[in-house]
Amino acid sequence: MEMLFLLMVIPGKVNFTQMGRYGKRGEQCYRQTTERSVDWLEMNMRLSAYAFKKGTRRNAIAIDPSFIKKSGKCSPYMGSFWSGCAGAVKRGFEILGIGVVDVDLHECMMLKAVQTTLDKDKENNDMSLYDRYVKVLSNNKQILQRITSVLVADSAFSKKPFIDNMLGIGFNVISRLRHDAALYYLWDGEPTGKPGRPRVKGEKIDFKNIDKSKVAILNTDKSNEQVYALKAWCKSLH
Repeated sequence: MEMLFLLMVIPGKVNFTQMGRYGKRGEQCYRQTTERSVDWLEMNMRLSAYAFKKGTRRNAIAIDPSFIKKSGKCSPYMGSFWSGCAGAVKRGFEILGIGVVDVDLHECMMLKAVQTTLDKDKENNDMSLYDRYVKVLSNNKQILQRITSVLVADSAFSKKPFIDNMLGIGFNVISRLRHDAALYYLWDGEPTGKPGRPRVKGEKIDFKNIDKSKVAILNTDKSNEQVYALKAWCKSLH
């Protein structure tokens, strides 16, 4: 606990020498303390339960990779990752941030950050970047699903392999699709009686001219807006 306070109050660069200068213990004590294993996920989950106790428990697990700029060549796990701020691929570090969202309080609290590793061994050689994200969530699914099984991610995660893996380990994914996603109405016609696979999709959806006979209108608190719900067939997700 003392080290957590020191991380927040020490001005400038934070290292073990600085902790020994500002803290109550010696530098070697802080070095040995960091070698111990700490279950950060469990601790942050308890803190989130205390922070969100005023909400109605409408929670979701949120994930988002973050790029960390880093120069040099000797740091482990350096690689080329997408930087959303720069809008380009940059060289540095990446962490997968896992947080819990309280819908009613409009707040999010970080639960865990896992650094993306790019080991090239026999076991991980064929793993893609999204396979590594799946592995992190799979390793922590039992603890995370104590909160909820709803997982929120941005459009970068709306890919069939990732969605299928999340459904396989018990998460229901809420995301948005890419701007060029192809959506089709579900086929509601009569069977033709001809041999072959039954038809599953109808006409392609034109978002500027939606067939309102196929959508459901949801009630909202505002009288001047209309919200539509539609179960559609997505080409990229099959």
